[in-house]
Amino acid sequence: MDRNEILKTVTEVISKIKKNSYNLDEINEDTFLGGDMGVDSVEMLEALHDLQKKYNIKISNDDMADIYTMQNVIDLIVKYLNK
Repeated sequence: MDRNEILKTVTEVISKIKKNSYNLDEINEDTFLGGDMGVDSVEMLEALHDLQKKYNIKISNDDMADIYTMQNVIDLIVKYLNK
């Protein structure tokens, strides 16, 4: 799966949760979930739950601990898709 497609999907999931429309031209792998997008810990858990369902993967709690940027989320999804 292409990283740009995953970025788009993650952005759409977060937009739905935040009830906010993010401009994909302004979101990249360096975007901070908390600082740039205003995602709190509960919203991040909700997003990860939705992404696990979408990609049919199961992310361990340990891997969910250190997610700060879009790159972290994308790397995690790629890791589990390649298992």
